[in-house]
Amino acid sequence: MLQQIGLLVFSTLISLNVNAAAVDDFFGTGNGSGTVSDPYRISTGDQLNAIRLGGGENRSYKLMQDIDLGEWIDAQTSNPDIIANGWEPIDVFRQEFDGNNFKIIDL
Repeated sequence: MLQQIGLLVFSTLISLNVNAAAVDDFFGTGNGSGTVSDPYRISTGDQLNAIRLGGGENRSYKLMQDIDLGEWIDAQTSNPDIIANGWEPIDVFRQEFDGNNFKIIDL
């Protein structure tokens, strides 16, 4: 149930219109391949942000731990837009995201 709620909230608040090669390059070897059977594994705010910035369609992701975006935003001292605006939602998300019973805090 939590996975469904997490997926619903995530897909409602965050959606995607980006470049798939950027995410493939960012995750690299050992963090999944983006398929349903081998989803990209998300453990950090930077990885979650990579989905927001580039990803394409027909990719799969799996959350591997709770992520506190408030802490991630605070750590972005070199990016004044993120500090000023916080997490920018993505308009369209056409991918699979498994919350894996974890949560994203401070969206």
